[in-house]
Amino acid sequence: MRFAVLVSIAGFALAGCTATVCAPGLQVSCPCLNAPDSVQSCSANGMSWEPCACGATSGDMSVAASADMSVPATADMTVTLDSATLAPDLLMSVHAQDLTVANVDLSNPVSNPDLTIASQSTPDLVHVNLPDLATPDFVHAASCSDGVRNGSESDIDCGGGSCAACATGKTCGGASDCVSGICTSGTCQPQPTCTDGIKNGSETDIDCGGSTCPKCTSGKSCSAGSDCSSGACGGTCCATGFADCDHNTGNGCEANLASDAKNCGACGTVCSSGTCSGSACTTPVTPVTYSAAFTNGVEPTQAQCDNWDTFRANLVDTYSYVNLKGTFDATGVTCTGPTADKICQAISGGNPTVIICNNTGWYIDTCNGGVEVSTTIGQCQCDAASGYTLRPCVYDGDWGGVNSATCDAPSQRITITCK
Repeated sequence: MRFAVLVSIAGFALAGCTATVCAPGLQVSCPCLNAPDSVQSCSANGMSWEPCACGATSGDMSVAASADMSVPATADMTVTLDSATLAPDLLMSVHAQDLTVANVDLSNPVSNPDLTIASQSTPDLVHVNLPDLATPDFVHAASCSDGVRNGSESDIDCGGGSCAACATGKTCGGASDCVSGICTSGTCQPQPTCTDGIKNGSETDIDCGGSTCPKCTSGKSCSAGSDCSSGACGGTCCATGFADCDHNTGNGCEANLASDAKNCGACGTVCSSGTCSGSACTTPVTPVTYSAAFTNGVEPTQAQCDNWDTFRANLVDTYSYVNLKGTFDATGVTCTGPTADKICQAISGGNPTVIICNNTGWYIDTCNGGVEVSTTIGQCQCDAASGYTLRPCVYDGDWGGVNSATCDAPSQRITITCK
């Protein structure tokens, strides 16, 4: 028994026949899908039945895209298309028991072992021969719920623009095919989070930076200061207090905002004084120095004593450095930081005190009516060797010494500086 099905591009029409023997000119009633019953005629040679005259050749039948048509196992199906709308993306899916042939392009007839689609004498007619099977076959148009990857879908019933986006793990051809908006190596990836251990989404480094994740710490990759907890980016996030002021990623966060006089506190803030301290421009302190050459066994001159008093009177600034040196130790003993200022102020006032700096005691006291400073011994005492003492106003030859005896010392120059 032969059974013909007529399908329009707008939908499907179904025609069927009974077991009536075909005879030339014989007509029998046949059902139509979504249309009144019609008639089906036997061919002039009596060899086959003509398609049911359901009026579908003009494409004016309206049938839902997911409509199915059941066809007996031995049936042929004739598909008549309106050539005016024939296009390469006009697709159908053909299904049968133990057989699935998806994405049949009706505008480009093909052949395979299970299904033959052969072009007929006119360009708008395609003949589909279904194989003989023990169970009925059916044909339906591609849809987003047919359980088959067809049409423009990137995976079964998803993607491709016409169906819903695909879930993680599904096949994709681009970001728009995925719910997450991320397609990598043809597979939909999970939605990025700030705790997934992967640099993804808008992140500039793993799980930090960008528009949604926490700011990155020092050394992490960044695109702008807003990516960094320090607020400064030089290709990588700068440590707090540093910045990329020359915009050269080759040297990274080159500017120390706490001390750079050209970028004091912020890039481009120039200190006219030439001094930046604690991220603020400061006025440089003028160094104050006392230096005198003393002779063995000879008491200091009045001028040497007067210059000492003048030195002490000029200690009026805030200092961060004090150094005592001489002929026998050109480096001398140094104290820096706030403690240096305490030492310089004690020398200025002549107030007896002991100040510890870098594990060294600085002794300030009076001796024979004048102020002395020593880093090795107490008031008016003598070191036999390797002492560090200065007494410019004593009235004998014990004016001190640096890295030498401090009483009856060899001739030498002694220098002290506060700055």
